[in-house]
Amino acid sequence: MNPNFEEYSLEELEEVKSHIDNEMYPERYKKVCILIDNINSGKHTPLPKEQIPNPFLLNEPLRKVDSTGIYIPNSLTKCEIIENLIIIILLISYGVYGYYSGELLIPISKHESAFIYGNSILIANLAFLCGCFYTLSHIVDHYDKRDNEIYYHEFRMWVKYLGIFLLILACIIS
Repeated sequence: MNPNFEEYSLEELEEVKSHIDNEMYPERYKKVCILIDNINSGKHTPLPKEQIPNPFLLNEPLRKVDSTGIYIPNSLTKCEIIENLIIIILLISYGVYGYYSGELLIPISKHESAFIYGNSILIANLAFLCGCFYTLSHIVDHYDKRDNEIYYHEFRMWVKYLGIFLLILACIIS
């Protein structure tokens, strides 16, 4: 994971430049030097710290651009792609197991669980399918290099809330 040096102030960039190992991270060192030169020449102005958005508090994804304004598409590591595929397989497997066994255990909290029986299992399987679509959209977004993360984000939000609603409905009906 590379730090986003575009958000650093001039003082922070100079500190990074003085402490970075030029031989181990030559591309980072070069990027820091270019940003320092751009700030000193007036070509780049970092945002004040209070204006930098916090990605953990935002409801929509941040659009990533490099220092020249060129769009950087989302990317996942192979390990993250495999983790997402494993989650999808586990959700489908648990839904199929519940369908054939006739009951599903849904953990609600650390000490509480709900058992779902009968036709409610089909509704719970629809909720699991929503979870599969949610996870699959991360993988599809990785391979889609267009500047449209906001559409994937909206899709994930709709699918997430639909899945939660269906799971609650399955618990209530059962």
